[in-house]
Amino acid sequence: DGARAVIIEGFGTGGFPDYGNAETAREVSRLAAEGIYVIMTTQVMSGGTELSRYKVGSGVRGVLEAGKMTREMCAMKTMWALAYSDSRSKFEELFKRQI
Repeated sequence: DGARAVIIEGFGTGGFPDYGNAETAREVSRLAAEGIYVIMTTQVMSGGTELSRYKVGSGVRGVLEAGKMTREMCAMKTMWALAYSDSRSKFEELFKRQI
């Protein structure tokens, strides 16, 4: 409640908990539709994120992918982009900016 962003750390390049019912994908899509920035990162050290790679990730809408950012960089860039943006497009521009 009151969150402006949520970072999900996936299992690989495009997976996150599903439990066979797609409930997580629906909830994540709902959060994004409500204007909460949902960012997908991964615990894998190389390879980055690619939600469309697996069925579990391909049904999610409105999620920003962290690509090859570490989870620490993803968290810092999310906080920085939240502080200096007033729209989704500005947030995405700042989040994706190479530093």
